[in-house]
Amino acid sequence: MTYGVDPSSGTDLTKQPPTSGQPGPEAYGQPGGPEAYGQPAPQVYGQPGPQAYGQPAPQAYGAQPPQQTGDIEVRPSSAQYRGFLTKTPIVFIVLVVFLYLRAGIAGLIITVVVGALSLGGVFFYLSCARVRMDALTVSIRGLVRTTTFARADLGAVVLTPYQVSASDGRVQLTLFALDRQGRRVLRLGSALWNPADLEGLAYAMGPVPVVYQEVLTPKLLTQRHPGSVSWVERHPFGFAGIIVLAVIAAVVLAAVVTVVLVP
Repeated sequence: MTYGVDPSSGTDLTKQPPTSGQPGPEAYGQPGGPEAYGQPAPQVYGQPGPQAYGQPAPQAYGAQPPQQTGDIEVRPSSAQYRGFLTKTPIVFIVLVVFLYLRAGIAGLIITVVVGALSLGGVFFYLSCARVRMDALTVSIRGLVRTTTFARADLGAVVLTPYQVSASDGRVQLTLFALDRQGRRVLRLGSALWNPADLEGLAYAMGPVPVVYQEVLTPKLLTQRHPGSVSWVERHPFGFAGIIVLAVIAAVVLAAVVTVVLVP
């Protein structure tokens, strides 16, 4: 007896069309087989699946990081800061040279001491700062205190390339978080924080982040998200003018006191 052959007619059954409603020769669930009604076609591993109708496509700075679960803790990166320093604008180097030429060795010593203290403060911050997020809260530990806010109070999360001022052409990927009243509760920049960590936090905080590909300035960011930038940052020249006036007033007051008190 030959398997697959009708003994009465000698017909090769393996070459006959399938019975109506039954799958063909391909095994069900294998490539080329019939798909279950209403089920998507098999997805190629590593390729994006079909987008749900009416849902927005994922938007990200680069590529959208995967959603993270559980507690998240990130720390600043010393490598990021070293890279930031290598892009220091030439105007600051010129200022150091100018102070040296005007004040001589004393000016150079003051500049070195101030620079060393600043760098020491930054590296101390790098060693102790961290951002920790759990299911309910976000905590930011700084140099002297820890600030905590509830994730439920977040109103907006913004991730954007950001240029602080026209005099400093360096651009940082910056994460801003605002509460429901429009007050800024978090700001982290890629001068000290790894961009991948900033992206991960942006997508894990809760609100769908607003992501910009264009570089924003303090003025543009304030127009789109009021409360995200301080007055000093929006008006750097006005703030510098106030400082200059304060110094002049202090010098004049010191001179008046000297004339009055010294016989």
